[in-house]
Amino acid sequence: MAISVIVPCYKVEQYLEKCVYSILASSFVDFEIILIDDGSPDNTGIIADELAKRDGRIRVIHRQNGGVIKARETGVDAAVGEWITLVDSDDSITPNALEDLYNASLENDTDIVIGYPIGKKYLVLPDHYDIQQYRSDTISGSRIHAAPWGRLIRRSIISSFMFDIPREVRLGEDMLFNIRCSFATDKNPVIINSYVYDYFKNVEGAVHTNKRNPEGEQLFHNMRLASIPVEEHKKYMSAMILDRFHPIRWWSFQNPFDTSWMESEFVAHLKQDIQNSNFIVDKKSKTLLYEKNKLSRFIIIGYYRLLAYFCK
Repeated sequence: MAISVIVPCYKVEQYLEKCVYSILASSFVDFEIILIDDGSPDNTGIIADELAKRDGRIRVIHRQNGGVIKARETGVDAAVGEWITLVDSDDSITPNALEDLYNASLENDTDIVIGYPIGKKYLVLPDHYDIQQYRSDTISGSRIHAAPWGRLIRRSIISSFMFDIPREVRLGEDMLFNIRCSFATDKNPVIINSYVYDYFKNVEGAVHTNKRNPEGEQLFHNMRLASIPVEEHKKYMSAMILDRFHPIRWWSFQNPFDTSWMESEFVAHLKQDIQNSNFIVDKKSKTLLYEKNKLSRFIIIGYYRLLAYFCK
């Protein structure tokens, strides 16, 4: 078996058939589909069983609700394919997805092959995009999309550690999974210029919208530190600092007058890491992080909003 397609399912009775049929319509044929009913309270489990009756490549696993990460782990544990690809049950893949990803795996000595979600522009990457650059991009949340879908991962590099993420981590669990995978191999990833995934934002399914807060961001950062080998922390500290400016910008632009987050443990640790690593902060980020005068913040953020509007 070449590819195992892992599909966690929770409260997706109106989307599941479309998702599964998009996989069955693949130009590539050597795959299995594993549907994991994660204790869904609606008809998702029933629909999954009916789909399995229609095609022998589909298997269904019913389990008590444990969250999308643990559902994925259940699927990987049951998989027999050389490669794993993850698909959210309210999304779909393109007909060429599996074939394009698999062909790239045959043409390169790699453990990770990544395509693009529909609508995202192809990146201009270095000719020799290596595993160190990929790790840095994955940690900083730049260039490469943070979701675990739209890619092939060699099953042999996946361990239970990739899924050892507490449910309290409400934002960033996908990034943690990708970071851990990136350190499970020394082989360079392959990025293909092919649209392989169609993402749909469904707040009732596996993906939820969560408000960012300093406590959650600090928990995520602690888990990120645990995901990166200790001896590599210094090497990738700049990437970790860059990513921590994302919530700083989010809080600042959501409410310029709210500075309560500035006294948090999350910000204190960020400032300490900036100082210890001699990280050079750009003018905009420095203002957002250090300026405490609320009127000054309002004026400065207003200026940046206007600048962004006219530079579209």
